[in-house]
Amino acid sequence: MDNDQNKLHKHADDETPDVSHILNKNVTHEQSDVNIRAIIIFTASLAVGFVVVGVIVWGLFNLLYQREMKQEIKLTPIERMTAEKPPPEPRLQLAPGHQIHPLEEMATFRHAQMEKLNSYGWVDKTNGIVHIPIDSAKLLLLRNGIPSRPIDSAAATIESGGVLIPSAASAGRMMEWRDH
Repeated sequence: MDNDQNKLHKHADDETPDVSHILNKNVTHEQSDVNIRAIIIFTASLAVGFVVVGVIVWGLFNLLYQREMKQEIKLTPIERMTAEKPPPEPRLQLAPGHQIHPLEEMATFRHAQMEKLNSYGWVDKTNGIVHIPIDSAKLLLLRNGIPSRPIDSAAATIESGGVLIPSAASAGRMMEWRDH
């Protein structure tokens, strides 16, 4: 019996056992599970479809590109010479013909503004109007106070219990008297 078991184990390891002697018609493999031929035909037709669509799209892009190249305006030599000249002022920063980099231009502008804020100079010499450094102007303002326009009827309205407030309709530009 051990010999038969060894043969069976040896037989199972070497090759598929012979089952041709089984004659049960109900125990067979299904032939309708998967249609391999239909899957292969579908995959092949899908691949061919991808190639055909790719060729059509490539041809369409090529056709549109060629049509656009034909419509592109070709400049004459005189037009090319005028096209190479920079456009009139004012030019966009970093555009052809604009020599100064925007950051350098901003630094120059800020330096000039700081020079003006921190120096003395004439605004209108004939009328005696000058500009002074901003820090000096702040000190003068603190020392002398803010000038205000005189209010003629202020004393009368204060005695009568009124108050001078900015009007709402003028966004604070005009003053109006209100009673307490």
